[in-house]
Amino acid sequence: MARIYLVRHGQANSLGAEYDQLTELGHKQALLLGEYFVRMRMEFDFVASGTLKRQKQTLDGILNPLRSEGTCFPAPLELDELNEFDPGLWLHIAQKIRKEDAEFAKTLERYKALQSAGRPSSREIFYKLIQRVLKEWVEGIHDEPYSFDQYKQKVVNVLNRIPMDAGSILLATSSTPVAVLSGLSLRLAKTDFLPLMKFISNTSFNIFEWKDGQIAPISLNSYPHIQDPDLMSLL
Repeated sequence: MARIYLVRHGQANSLGAEYDQLTELGHKQALLLGEYFVRMRMEFDFVASGTLKRQKQTLDGILNPLRSEGTCFPAPLELDELNEFDPGLWLHIAQKIRKEDAEFAKTLERYKALQSAGRPSSREIFYKLIQRVLKEWVEGIHDEPYSFDQYKQKVVNVLNRIPMDAGSILLATSSTPVAVLSGLSLRLAKTDFLPLMKFISNTSFNIFEWKDGQIAPISLNSYPHIQDPDLMSLL
């Protein structure tokens, strides 16, 4: 039996030119989680992140306090299975929907203008757009460049990368893989997986039991390392 600690990355630069980069707050969130793991005397037998910069930065920020304390852990791996879906996917589907829905098209243009100007209000509009896009993706209305079922299987395959003798696993990823594995552990219908994303806080961690090829939830979306509400974030 093993325990998987699945962490969402810290706050990313959603208003900047490069989203795949932690903000100052995102780095702080990762550091706080690492310090929490030190206080809890956590040790890990398997450590990995996705290949995205924000995921790797988060894992490094978590591990730095453990390094300072002399905690032993294996060299971190970079696993493509832990990556977020390609941003090109949502844009591809959004372009298809805009041709069918004038209101969606208007909202999409408003989002682009606000995002380019660095306006915080663009985050709320993005969330509205992405929910429509992801709903149609999961339902199979749009399945290019790859289907949700293909993506889901890719995420699930990360479980096969865990060594048989690992007892404690630390994985740094993004909100969609967290939602997929959480939904799977709760035995939800796949259409109920991605709505979980709106509740997943930056650097929150989910603990799963991994035994005999089955994943079961122990706790979901925990963030005991963040005591100051000003240090919490969802986007």
